[in-house]
Amino acid sequence: MAVFTIKQNTRYKAELRLTGFEAWASNEMVVSKLEEYGFIDIVIRGSGEKRLAEATWPRKTQTGEVPPQIVSVKEVKLDNTTIEKVLDAKKRYLKVQLSSGVIQERFDGTVAWRCQNPGNLKNTRFSKSYGSIGQDHLGHAVFPTLEAGNKAHFNLLFNPNSVYYNLTLLDALKRYAPESDGNNPYKYQRYITQKSGIESDRLLRTLSTDEKLIMLEYMQYFEGYKEGLIKEKVDDNRSRRTDSERVTKKRTTQTKKKTDKKIDGDEKDYTDYW
Repeated sequence: MAVFTIKQNTRYKAELRLTGFEAWASNEMVVSKLEEYGFIDIVIRGSGEKRLAEATWPRKTQTGEVPPQIVSVKEVKLDNTTIEKVLDAKKRYLKVQLSSGVIQERFDGTVAWRCQNPGNLKNTRFSKSYGSIGQDHLGHAVFPTLEAGNKAHFNLLFNPNSVYYNLTLLDALKRYAPESDGNNPYKYQRYITQKSGIESDRLLRTLSTDEKLIMLEYMQYFEGYKEGLIKEKVDDNRSRRTDSERVTKKRTTQTKKKTDKKIDGDEKDYTDYW
């Protein structure tokens, strides 16, 4: 059995697989079980055998065996970066000013990471209505925070006024990742269905909030997410390396799934959708 160290005051995300009678447990029961272990601020998504959990460990750092119900677990990085202005944008490069006044350069990685834009949305009126403050060299929206980018992605698909709202899962993915752009929406749909349990003919408008969130999560896993390098210039004009730069071109667990799409996501265009 694998061994894992949980650190004090750290938030974690885990993929759970429940078998037998455990699969019948409600999300409230899973929350109660994690509370017994000592976790706080617990969020559970999904149903049946497959669940996604987020929770914070407030106690002292300790090491122990990973329970068999946990398929994977990773630390959630609390990124408080707020982008205020886009200063320059080139291929695989973005230079921005943070709300703190610090100048930050973002090299390589994917659009989703550089622009804090998990849906790779273009900088349309829709994106601007959800807080976009600029764009990269190909017109992808740059959001001030990753939270803002996630909110825009959610509403792109699930807002009642969205063109996706009354589509089935398969039809929505055909529009979101069309074959004409070199994508394979059928493979995309099979992956989402396998991971989330949402069938191909389910209308997006019939999904529960939990199902919407879990669908969005696995879409972002399928699309791929790759961190790049960050350089920041502080007020005393000295450059310092950030944690992202120390681990040069670190690949996150989300890039384990190789897709048919270009990893940079630069080819996606949502202009016609909004």
